[in-house]
Amino acid sequence: VRELEHLQDQVMSTTRLVNHTPNMTKKQLESIRTLKENKEIIIKPADKGSAVVVMSLDNYVLEAERQLANSRHYTPLAESIAPIAAIKISSVLNRIKRMGYISGKQLLYLDSPETPRNRQLDMLPKIHKTRDKWPQNDKMPPGRPIVSDCGSESYRVAEYIDEFLGPLATSHNSYVKDTTDFIEKVTKLTIPENAMCWTRLSAPWSPTRAPLRMSVGVARTHRLRWGETIVHNMTDAKREMASALHGAVDGCGLKASRAVSYVHEWVSNGTALLTGANFIHALQIRSATVSTKQRAARGRPEADRRCDACWRTESLGHVLQVCPRTWGHRIKRHDALLEKFLHRMENRGWSVTRAPVIT
Repeated sequence: VRELEHLQDQVMSTTRLVNHTPNMTKKQLESIRTLKENKEIIIKPADKGSAVVVMSLDNYVLEAERQLANSRHYTPLAESIAPIAAIKISSVLNRIKRMGYISGKQLLYLDSPETPRNRQLDMLPKIHKTRDKWPQNDKMPPGRPIVSDCGSESYRVAEYIDEFLGPLATSHNSYVKDTTDFIEKVTKLTIPENAMCWTRLSAPWSPTRAPLRMSVGVARTHRLRWGETIVHNMTDAKREMASALHGAVDGCGLKASRAVSYVHEWVSNGTALLTGANFIHALQIRSATVSTKQRAARGRPEADRRCDACWRTESLGHVLQVCPRTWGHRIKRHDALLEKFLHRMENRGWSVTRAPVIT
């Protein structure tokens, strides 16, 4: 105990308090608070992709009631079965504890809580479905039901069992982790002469998040097809993915960056010099995902794209290089880099002459 206390004192004495700059403005925080307090809407991530969906709470509840009314999938109960299940789980846990399979501490952890949390139904909107398949016309897409088991009488037991079943499932020969893993496995297969297989896989890991499709056809010799291009190996697949990325709005600026790999090293090297907020902002600028009016207007032709300061199209390039609102910051950035360069030259013995500033 004394050694632990001494170690704790050492850690606390060497810990530096860092003043982190908030990565959100007061206006943004107020907007989030207003949305959170709005009881007429509900905000959920989309079932596929990275979209955020804002829905009417009434329509969301109607979709949940529609699904729960399906007697093929759900059966109404007169009362909760959690108390009975908790008693049975405790009985089994005590029995295997007496048999020596688990310890007393494990029993205390795995046993049901005194007040188990009821399961909760959640839904992720399937906005990728065509509108003719929406159950409420244009009001609400179908939802993918997710029943949360967290805090229930069986949650910790299931968590414990999963620690043993997880490694067994991933070690099986038929286990496929993701699409990339599938491609690697297929390219190494020896296909029999008369074998034939045809499948169609979506590619949610596409860098453009576009609805790209990869068709895999196997007839005598296997062929991987990315769109209309036949892919023979992972090198070809990566080339096609890079081509799709560089052809997209968000990725066109990265086309020439791979010629000088050094420009990417700051992402994984030396980032301790940045605060967490600044590192996130730097990544957003690097990946062209900064929130601008042009980006927010994608897919909405009627949306306003004009800059509030100069009425030009508010793109990332405009904000960084053109807009008069950021003129002072651009000059400050230029001068800071110039001073850094001049100091380096002076430290190396060069004679440096600074041009006079005309005001």
